[in-house]
Amino acid sequence: FDTLYFIMDGNMTIGPEGNFVPGDVRWIKAGHVYGPEVAGANGVRFFLMALGDEIGLNWSDLYDPPENLKTRLEDFPDRWGRANVEDAMPIDLNAGSTIQTISADNPYITRVQIAPGGNVPAYHHSVGALYLLRAGSMDISGEEHYATEGSRWVPAGVGTLGIVAGADGADMIIVGDGALADFEWD
Repeated sequence: FDTLYFIMDGNMTIGPEGNFVPGDVRWIKAGHVYGPEVAGANGVRFFLMALGDEIGLNWSDLYDPPENLKTRLEDFPDRWGRANVEDAMPIDLNAGSTIQTISADNPYITRVQIAPGGNVPAYHHSVGALYLLRAGSMDISGEEHYATEGSRWVPAGVGTLGIVAGADGADMIIVGDGALADFEWD
């Protein structure tokens, strides 16, 4: 996968994929052209993340790829995917926090919500992970305070000493560069 979109406000239409609204998460793998992207009547605001997984560039503006690369690209999962954070079933992560699986493939995408003043005890992931705080705030033990729309990168295997949500709780999207089995919370 090459690019992830996190729709925050407004809406946009992307080619044959249709309309995207707040809470939608969209991913597209490297090597594929898509579009056009058209903002809705009131505009759109979104975060865009380039993953650089198998291929860190879009190929549409480069030379024609070699045949063996074209074959590899076709072996990857679907060209694009989409989900809305409201569509995934929340399950308890611990008392006062829930986790939802948005995508169980690579990239592995979850939504974690922590109740106001709630916490998540120490944990680590076996894969690298990027955190995007959609709403609320949180303090990470031994790190810093993160406010709405703050982001955090955690390399594979690096432990987090714990998270405490602020007065409004914490609502975050976490993207891992591996599969479900490697994205543990212990």
